[in-house]
Amino acid sequence: MLFRSDIKHESYGFLYRIRALKDFGDIKAGALGGFIKSEKNLSQEDNCWVSGDARVYGNARVSRDALVYGNAWVSGNAWVYGDARVFGDARVFDGAEVFGDARVYDNARVYGDAWVFGDALVYGNAWVSGNASVSDNANVSGGSLYESTTNKECSSESDKNRSSYAILSSSLPVALELEVIKFIQEGWEPTGGVSVDSNQSPPVLYQAMIRK
Repeated sequence: MLFRSDIKHESYGFLYRIRALKDFGDIKAGALGGFIKSEKNLSQEDNCWVSGDARVYGNARVSRDALVYGNAWVSGNAWVYGDARVFGDARVFDGAEVFGDARVYDNARVYGDAWVFGDALVYGNAWVSGNASVSDNANVSGGSLYESTTNKECSSESDKNRSSYAILSSSLPVALELEVIKFIQEGWEPTGGVSVDSNQSPPVLYQAMIRK
């Protein structure tokens, strides 16, 4: 379905731009795509695609009908599949998974062993990490840091437990307050008070949340 062209990335010589070998989905034969390190990074049997200046490398995989485009990076052991979309300047790496109809975009980061799935949206400057699981119709945006110390179990690909612990962060008190209110409306409650990291400029405020 695709092969690595001889077009190397200007800054990362181990990455090659891909070219479609035949028509599939909205992609026409001969179309140039984004950059991969190996053909193992992109499924040869599905309708997935990498385009623009997007990069997929390491042991990362893109499969099924997933799309990675813009200036997005998928690396490490990350996996993007289903009808998921990763775009903008988003980064998905380590052992993270993005699947279902999930969207990760803007400057968002999903890493560690985090899962983003269902109709979830992760965008803005949000970070999702650790064992966190963002699912259903959840939106994580702005400067939020969403992480979990709980273990996840999975009995099927779409049956994944959601995290029970999260940390929200923002350099703006009003923005943090709005995020806390949003989480409370979704069944969370604050645990402890707001902490401040004054070593950063501007200082960053943190609020731990726990699911009821």
